[in-house]
Amino acid sequence: MKKLVYIILIMTCFMFKTTVYAGSYTVTASSSALVGNKVYIYVNVSNLVGKFKIESSNSNILSGGSSGIWLENESKTFTFSANRAGTATITVTPLDVADLSNNTKYTTAKSLTISVSSPSSNNYLSSLKVGDYALTPQFNKDVLEYNVEVPNDVRKVNISATKDNATATVRGAGEVNLAEGLNDFSISVTAQNGNVRTYKLYITVKELDPIEVELDGIKYTVIRKQELMPSINEYFKADTVLIGEEEVPCYINEVLDMTLVGLQNGENANLFIYDGTYKPYNELSLDRQYIQILDMDMSLLGEGYALSKIDINNKSFTAYIKEGYSYPVIYGLNVKTGDKALYKYDSVENTLQRMEKINIKNNEQLYFIIILCSIGFTTISYILFIALLVKKKHKKTNKKYDFDYEKVEK
Repeated sequence: MKKLVYIILIMTCFMFKTTVYAGSYTVTASSSALVGNKVYIYVNVSNLVGKFKIESSNSNILSGGSSGIWLENESKTFTFSANRAGTATITVTPLDVADLSNNTKYTTAKSLTISVSSPSSNNYLSSLKVGDYALTPQFNKDVLEYNVEVPNDVRKVNISATKDNATATVRGAGEVNLAEGLNDFSISVTAQNGNVRTYKLYITVKELDPIEVELDGIKYTVIRKQELMPSINEYFKADTVLIGEEEVPCYINEVLDMTLVGLQNGENANLFIYDGTYKPYNELSLDRQYIQILDMDMSLLGEGYALSKIDINNKSFTAYIKEGYSYPVIYGLNVKTGDKALYKYDSVENTLQRMEKINIKNNEQLYFIIILCSIGFTTISYILFIALLVKKKHKKTNKKYDFDYEKVEK
């Protein structure tokens, strides 16, 4: 009976024996390794305890790591910096590690090879479409601006944009709403390295019965919606004016008695002075000065000046330049006061300075008159001086003769 009890106990011990697994660890890495980014190495330790070392075989490619880090049945993340393209090996080495399953020293090192690549700089589109409508010009990935014209009844279109590189990101495509007139949209393509390229789409919804104007061989249409009008300075106020039998938006300056309307040619919209005819409104804006550039009779400036063009704030303006003078001269109308004046333009400080009321030609004439007067005054003074000397000498001579005559009589 006693033997049977022992046998049962032994069998029971074998039946309920606990299985103990050997200690181990794994080393894995984040999926992508790009220059300029961080690379994450994950170390997962099971049934091990002690100090580990993690290092890169080439710190010029992957830099980072740690020596003597304590790990015990846990997971740890190590961060490396990807400095340049190439290949580096990450090695995890047990320094003083025990296997908790059998109380033995653990010495197995493990390695992981990481390939670092440069991020793509490709931020091009491979195609761009607006529904079934034609782009002008035809699509070319190097061309950034396109025009599309759609019928008046179209209020929505689908913009389709395909990226040239799978790692790039595209924004701005999809279905968009349209209003009558000009609609502009931006399609941005961000490359893997962060560089952005922007494509512009100008979609024009045709007007019904547009008011057409032709100036200098260029065809325009009158802008008939206030929200499409180009912006203007504070000295004009929004209003309306009749062109033919239709009321269109405009800007009015009561001081100048001037009316401006908008004319559009494709994507270009500009303001024109309207008084039954259309004249370009060419405004120069500097430091809250608003000057409408005017043509001028060059005789006002005198000799030596030549008609020219100068660029100010990316716009071209008529100016008058004289050799040896530092500042071009501009003739314009101050839209705040209504005064016409000559202005000197300082390209270094990008400022305008009102010129003296006496113009250059008058100054030159004044100098000439002063010189003539000086010469005349000197000449007259010399003549008077000679005359006085002669007269004085004549008096002395007469006096001498009178004296002698009296002496003789005596």
